Amino acid sequence: MTFTYTATFKQQYVALLALQFRSPLLIAVNMLFPVAGAALILILVIKLHRMPSAYETSLIFACIGFTPLLNAILLFLARRKNPTVLGIQSVTVGASGARLFGHGVPNTP
Repeated sequence: MTFTYTATFKQQYVALLALQFRSPLLIAVNMLFPVAGAALILILVIKLHRMPSAYETSLIFACIGFTPLLNAILLFLARRKNPTVLGIQSVTVGASGARLFGHGVPNTP
């Protein structure tokens, strides 16, 4: 039986998020910056009764977008080092085990 696939950035990013959502510790760590951004919004709007300035708005966007952007950058750098994500990959599963064929994969017997 042979499976053929192309590992896209989107598929790997969704898989990374799925792995992170299985760990309660990673969920807590990944929520630190977005919660800090939400807390900054609440402090400015509710407690101080004013709209955020341009600097504070950019700080809020940086807090909220830090974790997803960091995940995307780390995935991009990992994909650059891994030659098996280039092109079409084929996995052949047989009685002797599984073999991977494709660009960047050494095909040794």
